[in-house]
Amino acid sequence: MVRLSETQRIENLIMIGYGDRTRTQEEVCELFNNKYPDRPITRSTISPPTIPEEKKLDILLTVEENPFLLNRQIAMQQEISQSSVLKSLKQNKWHPYKVHLVQEVNEDDFDRRIEFCETMMERCHNDLQFSSRALNGANYLELLQQNIIPAIAEVFPNAEHPVMPDNVLWFQQDGAPPHYSQLVRNYLDTIFQNKWIGYVNRPNNIEDLKIRITEEIRLITPQMLTNVTKKFANRLAHCQQVNGGQFEHLL
Repeated sequence: MVRLSETQRIENLIMIGYGDRTRTQEEVCELFNNKYPDRPITRSTISPPTIPEEKKLDILLTVEENPFLLNRQIAMQQEISQSSVLKSLKQNKWHPYKVHLVQEVNEDDFDRRIEFCETMMERCHNDLQFSSRALNGANYLELLQQNIIPAIAEVFPNAEHPVMPDNVLWFQQDGAPPHYSQLVRNYLDTIFQNKWIGYVNRPNNIEDLKIRITEEIRLITPQMLTNVTKKFANRLAHCQQVNGGQFEHLL
């Protein structure tokens, strides 16, 4: 294809015209070549070449046979540009996609998921502000005191104080700012003492976080790893003993 200067490209557009007076590609080629006989152009210079129907069919057959081929691989096989491949696929309602890994859903999960959705929909219906209410340290503390901790204590009660969770439990939450308000931290210190997982001081950036993780990993001793391995084997035996049921009470 002939490479035109910026001035020549502008002249090309002027020659094409606009509105009711637009010239055909043949007319534009004739005008331009008369003015610049040393640099003749063809129709493909004025507009991109069309993709032959046979080539379009070959592209579709290739994708049908192997839908995981990359666009550039198809272009190389068909000896056309990658943009032509994309254009042809788009015209025929084919679109590129990326594989997304998702959490496996088991047969028993469906009813639970439906139940959760129904519960949340009911809450949103009964409390119009439920889904839009902002979480902060104060209302998260209230949520812990009135809902989360009592629910945990009901499932895993403390032998000495039934309204408190069992002292063998560890509590973990993510890095949302409300989870680390001073009120929340004081409350978790009271309930779980040294058995709740969180930042002592929030990391400044991702590099700071990586350094902290590396330092903690280096504190793990060979004896700790041996103990974990032994306990894992014990848990396997207990789980088999109760035919896959709850076995925590046997530990």
